[in-house]
Formats: sequence, C-alpha cells, structure tokens
Amino acid sequence: MMEIIAQLAEDFELILFTDGLRELHTKIVSQIDPEEKYFSFRLFREHCFESSKGFFVKDLRIINRRPEDIVLVDNSTCAFGFQLNNGVPIVPFTGDKTDVELLLLSAYLKELLHVADVRKANKEHFKFQQYVGSETLQAVYNKIFKKDS
Repeated sequence: MMEIIAQLAEDFELILFTDGLRELHTKIVSQIDPEEKYFSFRLFREHCFESSKGFFVKDLRIINRRPEDIVLVDNSTCAFGFQLNNGVPIVPFTGDKTDVELLLLSAYLKELLHVADVRKANKEHFKFQQYVGSETLQAVYNKIFKKDS
C-alpha cells in the first residue's frame, strides 16, 4: 500500500480529507505517513458539511485548487455530493492482503494525468448523473444501459 501511495505522491498532490474525527485519524495517518511526506495537508470531520440525514459531504472549494484538477477518492459517494464529477468511488479497505483496489485506483488516476478536466473524464467514466433522480438501483441500471423502466 505504501509503495502505491509513494508513487501517487510523485505525480499528484495528496491531501487527506476524511469525515473521521481528527483525534483518531491523526494517529492512523501518522502511522501511514509518519514523516508527513506524502500528504500536503489533512482535513477532518470539522471541515465537512453534515447533511440533515447525517451524511458528511466534503466541499472541495475549501481546498483552494482548480476544480478541474481535483479528484476526491472516497468509499461514500455522498462525500462528493457537492462536486459529483470530481468524485472517484472506491471500496473500503478491509485489511485483505489480496485487495487490489488501490492498484486499480492508481491506474485510473494515472490516466487522468493526461486530461484537461478530470470532471469531464469522471462524468464519462462513472456516469453519476444517471443516479440523480433515481430511487432504485434498477432505475439507475435502466438509465445507464438505456432500457425501458
């Protein structure tokens, strides 16, 4: 895992943005990045917007970077609800040594190095706009694959 993070840090500015509590996640990230050489800064729950339903949304405007250059990787699509097309979903890491999700993510992110606007690439790749207004997964499936409901 650390090898992949180190490789990504060579091509990208990595910023930790978690909806977790600062006290807990500072300890965890300090084990991952003890010399603070991979993550340029860290944002925590207090930097998130809490929805009326208890979901935490990460507003990328506080990062003060060009929106077309920002990718938010998260295991909760609610997290990128304010900037849907900046989001890249990932399944949570469970400690399984056969987990290749970070490798797949790395490959996708490296493709984004060659695009002018990551939002356009993500929109085409993930098709999140198909989810908007859909109440069931079947409705999303029908929209994506252009089948009648």
